[in-house]
Amino acid sequence: MYALLLDLTGSATAVAWMLIVQMLPIALVGPLAGVVVDRLNRRRIMMAADLVRGCLILGLLAVRRADQIWIAYVVTALTVSAQAFFEPARTATIPNITAPEELLPANALSSATWSAMLALGASIGGIVTAVFGRNVAFVVNAASFFVSCAFIAATRYDATPARRPPLRGLAAVTGVSDLADGIRYIRASSHVARVTRRSLRHRASQVSLRAPLYVRTPHRPSVGVDPRPKGRSGWLYANSLAIATRRTRGEPVARVAKRRG
Repeated sequence: MYALLLDLTGSATAVAWMLIVQMLPIALVGPLAGVVVDRLNRRRIMMAADLVRGCLILGLLAVRRADQIWIAYVVTALTVSAQAFFEPARTATIPNITAPEELLPANALSSATWSAMLALGASIGGIVTAVFGRNVAFVVNAASFFVSCAFIAATRYDATPARRPPLRGLAAVTGVSDLADGIRYIRASSHVARVTRRSLRHRASQVSLRAPLYVRTPHRPSVGVDPRPKGRSGWLYANSLAIATRRTRGEPVARVAKRRG
């Protein structure tokens, strides 16, 4: 995706905006997704999310010119939104398929396999892109979602969540009430608050570290882009998400970026 934007636009800002588009929908759709997952069949939610993501990824094949990159942003935003439904449904499914004494190791195994598959998938994706090109990588990526949907369809378990009281009011429907309850729970539980803060810092640091890798690297003349280093505005766009939480050797990221720039 980042290579696509750089090849077509040569713009660091375009890459930085893609980083934002990849994270913002989760914050916006997450509360609503939680309400849906708590009340609808989770197996069907995961299947629907896989089908939607597979079809959306194929839309990237239509991006061939710089004036079409808006398609990549829309596809990414919708794909991430579908992921916001899939992941809580997947996590909430674990208690449905395990005994109480198996829940802890099952969660650990789920986290471990997710991390391993992320690393393996990224490696394979890079090889496929380098050898066969971006379009083949997009097709393989889309096919992986369809295969996932087929595997989920073959499973048999009770995916119906426990009965919940009817939703009343806009705050309940949009998930704001559940989100507020969660924040109150985090504030009341010191150990959960510590884990949450570390997770937020980790997410912010990912943005801070990933952006310069794509934005500060000089472009090669072979792809028809001005080879002079670009990207100060894009660097700042991406790091603006991390300034509040991420510090490097005791200094804010923005100050370190300014000093190194």
